[in-house]
Amino acid sequence: MIRRWGDIFSEFERMMKEMNRLFEEDVIAHRAGFAMPAIEMEDTGDEFIIKAMIPGLDKDNVEVIVDEDRVILRGEYKQEKKSEDSNIIYSEISYGAFERVIPLPEMVKAEEAKAKFDDGVLVITLPKYKETRRGRKLDIE
Repeated sequence: MIRRWGDIFSEFERMMKEMNRLFEEDVIAHRAGFAMPAIEMEDTGDEFIIKAMIPGLDKDNVEVIVDEDRVILRGEYKQEKKSEDSNIIYSEISYGAFERVIPLPEMVKAEEAKAKFDDGVLVITLPKYKETRRGRKLDIE
């Protein structure tokens, strides 16, 4: 099998981006004291579907930003105010803001993306371009 150098470098670059993303998310989650929302990304051929598990939040506390090559999820778990007579004995619940950047394997039509939020599950539908987007050749004057 013959491989071109460009193919090898593209694959290496993709692997490096994925390793950096995983490392950054782990460091951010550790520093923030809680884990990022768990996600699942599906490729249906025509679109990507991302499911994010965000229990305990409503849609007003979640923000979704879609670019052609990534999705950014932001949200905040706010701590309820307790009465002065109340003392928390034990807690494993983390509060505060989170941000998760999800790189996309292909360019998507950001302007056609849709999001639904139901029962703690955020579903984002991202239509893909039918053809690979490429730069255009410029005429030199």
